[in-house]
Amino acid sequence: MAILVFDIGGTHIRTALFEIPGQTVLSRQIRWSDLGKPLPVLALIDYVRTQVQQAHRFASVEAIGVSIAAIVDPRDGSIKVSENVGWENIPLKEILEREIGLPVVVDTDAFCGAEAELRLGSARGQECALYIVIGTGIGHALILNGHVWRGAHNAANVFGHLKVRPNGEPCYCGGRGCVCQYASGEGIARLGRRILGDLHPEIRTEEVIAAYHRAEQWANQVLTQAHESLAYALSSLYNLLDVECVIISGGITTAGFPNLDMLRSMTESFVHSQIRPITLRYATFRQDAELLGAGLLAMEKTK
Repeated sequence: MAILVFDIGGTHIRTALFEIPGQTVLSRQIRWSDLGKPLPVLALIDYVRTQVQQAHRFASVEAIGVSIAAIVDPRDGSIKVSENVGWENIPLKEILEREIGLPVVVDTDAFCGAEAELRLGSARGQECALYIVIGTGIGHALILNGHVWRGAHNAANVFGHLKVRPNGEPCYCGGRGCVCQYASGEGIARLGRRILGDLHPEIRTEEVIAAYHRAEQWANQVLTQAHESLAYALSSLYNLLDVECVIISGGITTAGFPNLDMLRSMTESFVHSQIRPITLRYATFRQDAELLGAGLLAMEKTK
């Protein structure tokens, strides 16, 4: 049995073929903006169809899993809103099943990642934990009583829009001062561009983090602000729920952000003194957690 999985994030579409959970047969990554912006549904269908055809050379694909940075209605796999991709009210599961002819599972990326870490990774055995995925934006999932909590509106995944700076940077959500404007991949790059100005107008997140590890003063300024903003947001969750641990995933973690020791120290300074220890961990599957989680959910559909 093989499962073909797509992770549609704020910048990329990542594809993987699983025969056994955690064992990837093939993988691919593209910038979805190459297909059009906002992402055209028809272009996505063609892309998925091509990937299924290619995957069949390696194994018989029995189901498709889709992880997406969006608020998803789990009853029918429709996209309620995906601000980064530019979608609203798209019946994605229905469309893909009709056009591709395979069972499809669609879920929010952070919920997929949390499922992977809860079942196979850093959240195993945890009753109360917070899972955060840092990419172009920042998403989250709460693990409560050993299960992923989706919220009353299936929207308990928007950690990035916790407000950490009153009257701060404007955000694409319509608010101001959201943590994603300071501690996401896009937020860090934007802060770097602001400081460097015309010296480096197109600096990327990885370059800012690399400069930080070289102890360059401007990058230290950016990353200190990013860590502080993330710590403010984490402290709210710790003070509210007193979670056992926080698990941080996303491709940005492979570049060395956040520094867990720095983030732990800052977070401790903001939370109640009885909330100890503050336990922060990198996800076991890092940037692959969302792919793996979507694969696990799709495998369940074939049983």
